[in-house]
Formats: sequence, structure tokens, C-alpha cells
Amino acid sequence: MRVTRRDSLLLLVVAVIAARASAFAGDGTRAYWDAIAGLLAACVTWLVIERIRASALAQELQDLYDQAPCGQHSVDASGIVRRINDTELRWLGYERAEVVGKKHITELLAPESCETFRLAFPRLVAGGTLSELELQLRRKDGSLFPVLLSATALRAADGSFLMSRSVLTDHSRLLQTQQTLRKVLTASPMAVRVAAPADNRILFMNEAFCQLVRKSEAEARGMDISRNYVDPNILAEIRSGLQQHG
Repeated sequence: MRVTRRDSLLLLVVAVIAARASAFAGDGTRAYWDAIAGLLAACVTWLVIERIRASALAQELQDLYDQAPCGQHSVDASGIVRRINDTELRWLGYERAEVVGKKHITELLAPESCETFRLAFPRLVAGGTLSELELQLRRKDGSLFPVLLSATALRAADGSFLMSRSVLTDHSRLLQTQQTLRKVLTASPMAVRVAAPADNRILFMNEAFCQLVRKSEAEARGMDISRNYVDPNILAEIRSGLQQHG
């Protein structure tokens, strides 16, 4: 880290003071003034060094923000983007000057994701947090990019909302994996169904499962799977195993 112009001027002032003190001091006081000048020079040198260290740390933190493997941005209470890192800019295909202070966050989202944001953002402003919202970013070229967004709020001393602190992770690979798994399970000759642990409602089933329970897909989707177990203890053991493994 180079010494700034301001730091150089401080050192120059110390040198001038030392020179002037030596020029005007009598023989009996020259040592005193030399000591004062030396002490002042040491103090200013320490301040310069600390400024350099602080500047280097700030640059490192900025680099960590900009080059993080995840997207990061902040929007104010009106939804205008105030900060955005280089990673998210690369995803979107924009330059920083095109976005910061100019773009509303909904201009960077697919239409269906705009509605998701409009419903969720007031919760963040009111004091809540956002966790893994499924959104589609809209790139400059119009293509879409799936992400998961989590956010907390930066607030003033009085608790008022200043801006969001949002982290976005690339959701495309996981979506591809899910789609591939869905295709495999759908085509499986074995009966397969996935249910929500909270209320036993079916989230996914394949054709073989519908045939097994003799229901259409629409009818099967509303089923409570606990009613399909002759022995309730079996379902209890399954739930216990799921809880043990996270």
C-alpha cells in the first residue's frame, strides 16, 4: 500500500518543524527541540503506518465482498440497489454504473419473481429476515438465472431500515439435479412418493404410486399418507429416523 499524498504532507510538516526548531533554538535548548521534533515525527509515522494498515484491511474486505463465490447486494427501503458485488454483476451482465443508484431490484427479476419479492420485502423492512427465497434473476440479455436469496437488514440507531444485506447462491445446478431426479422417479416402475414431514401431505408421486393407491394424481396429491400405514408405529419410526439424520 502506497503512502497517500496526505500522509506525505504530514511527514513534510514534521520535517519543517524540526528544521525550524533547530534553526531558532539556542545551544542550550537545541537538544530539547530536537527531542520534541523526534517525538512528533515518531507519532506521525505511527499514524501513517496505522492508516496504511487500515486501508489495506479495508481493501481486503472489499475484495472479499466483490469476489465472493455468491452474489451480494443491498437495496434501500424503496428497492433501489445501493450496493452490489462483482460476482452478481457478472451473473447479470451489467456494469456497476448501470445498476447502483439506478436500478430497482424488480428490474433485475423475472416477472413471477417480482411478485415473490413484493410479498417478502415488507417482512424484511418490518424486522424479519428472508431465507432461501427462490427467485429468477433477469440478465441484461433477457435470459434467466435461478438463485436462492437470503437477507437481513442494516438498521439505524433508532431501528429504522437503512438497506438490506442480501446473499444470493446459484440455484441452477440444484434445479437441474432435481429435474433429473424427478424424471427418473417419474419413469420408475416402482411406486414412489415424497411427503412433507410436517403434515404428511404428498409433494410428489409417480404414476406407479397413483396406480397402487388407485387414485388420480390430483386425488393422490391431497392424501394424508399416515392413513396408508396399517401400523402407525412404522410411520413413527420413519419420522424418528429422519429427525436423527437432520
